[in-house]
Amino acid sequence: MLLQTSPFTLPDRYPEIFGFVRHKLADVPDSRLLSYGCSTGEEVFALRDYFPKSYISGIDINAHSIAKAQTRLGRRPDSRMQFAQAASPRSVPPESLDAIFCMAVMRQGALGSNLPDRCEHLIDFATVQALAAALSRHLNVGGSLAIWHANFRFCDMAASADFQTALRLPWCEEANHPLYGADNRRISQATYTDAVFRKKNAQATTASPRRTRSLANSRTSRLQVSASTS
Repeated sequence: MLLQTSPFTLPDRYPEIFGFVRHKLADVPDSRLLSYGCSTGEEVFALRDYFPKSYISGIDINAHSIAKAQTRLGRRPDSRMQFAQAASPRSVPPESLDAIFCMAVMRQGALGSNLPDRCEHLIDFATVQALAAALSRHLNVGGSLAIWHANFRFCDMAASADFQTALRLPWCEEANHPLYGADNRRISQATYTDAVFRKKNAQATTASPRRTRSLANSRTSRLQVSASTS
């Protein structure tokens, strides 16, 4: 089952979130970022303005969108930026990323138009929860996971046990993102303002991403994302 099917995107669409994560990673040299569901790459190119020296990867299941992003990258080469067609980040080494942006991905626009009582005919909680778990596995302890404009609450997902909320944003009623629970039923009158989550470490909750990264992922190695469709 696909998640967000629309390729709609805008440049610098989430400045509050991007700026917040930039502040959190200010002392992390050569940070590694992933834009999951990057569409045609506008988010990745916007992140470059916030993170001038970071390694930034964008993945999306839509081959046409990725081709557009790669064409744009060809016009303005950047050795620390790459795009790949992929449905999951499974080729990325575990705990190798300092931030993951999953923006307007865990949703279906038709839910906002029709407000059905159930959502599984378009998107289901189990699929979204599995994605959250996969993203968590690739994030460093101390790293940031940004999820926004979603039809589900991260706090309902099992992976949330490994995170603490780092940033809340005002709920936007005009955005028309109905929320659904773990039973795929619409939650009436619900709002959810948690936007960025920090991955916890049971032994050292104040550890930075760089200090807790495994030795296998050296500062000088480049993040490689192979094209994967599963």
